[in-house]
Amino acid sequence: MRDPEHDVLRGDRRRGAGAAAVPGDGGRPRRGAAGSGDRGDGAVSRGTVLLTGATGLIGDALAARLRTDGWHVVGVGLTAGSPDDLVADLSGDDGLATAERLVAELPELRAVVTNAGVTGPRRRPEDVTVADWDAAQAINVRPVLALSLAAARRWIAAGEPGAVVTVSSPGATRAHLHRAVYDATKGAVEALTRALAVDLGEHGIRVNSVVPAAVGGDHPDLPLGRGAAPEDVAAAVAFLISDEARSTTGHCLAVDGGLLAQARSRGIAMRADG
Repeated sequence: MRDPEHDVLRGDRRRGAGAAAVPGDGGRPRRGAAGSGDRGDGAVSRGTVLLTGATGLIGDALAARLRTDGWHVVGVGLTAGSPDDLVADLSGDDGLATAERLVAELPELRAVVTNAGVTGPRRRPEDVTVADWDAAQAINVRPVLALSLAAARRWIAAGEPGAVVTVSSPGATRAHLHRAVYDATKGAVEALTRALAVDLGEHGIRVNSVVPAAVGGDHPDLPLGRGAAPEDVAAAVAFLISDEARSTTGHCLAVDGGLLAQARSRGIAMRADG
């Protein structure tokens, strides 16, 4: 049977926040090319959003929506997709220091969105290795921690509010077959989201998560009879970083066609009832 939740991850694999070092960069962020930093259309920007995983199924929709809403979007990853993007590896032991140098370069940083992630290979428990664990944590958790802390420290020092949006998965609360390592990373992301929301709330910094699933396809077994479009996920993120969500923090917002709400798929439930 097709796994609707994992369809979302087609948008995560094409760009990570860092699984390997950038040769010769010494851990320092580099811009893809010289850029003005403005929107390029003469309009006034609402501020800067730092976005990991800025390409791919969800990443493309995120970048497009945030720019449409008036944000100046700066991507960060191992490669640059646009002139304003930053090239940096946040997966190593120096990831936090690299993130702090990175956020220091950005004017009017208002939000961080950590969309990058990978599923890794499916493995039976007897085949899981420590290397699998370390690789998944390095990509799915370390950059989230590094960027969240770096941005928060900047905002606290400046006495400014801010918003962080992480990207989780139903695997944080419902296990996938042979995905123990991946699910554990997403559980860590949600726990970190809640903990930082509690710790940073007094500074006016909000931390939330979106939980996309069944993205980009038809899923008749879901309550809505369909999955989420990438634009639906982008709309949820746009809301969470906006002033309209000023009273929302520590929340994990499912954008999943009802996947998490149901105990069993419709097909299985109907067979059981029949």
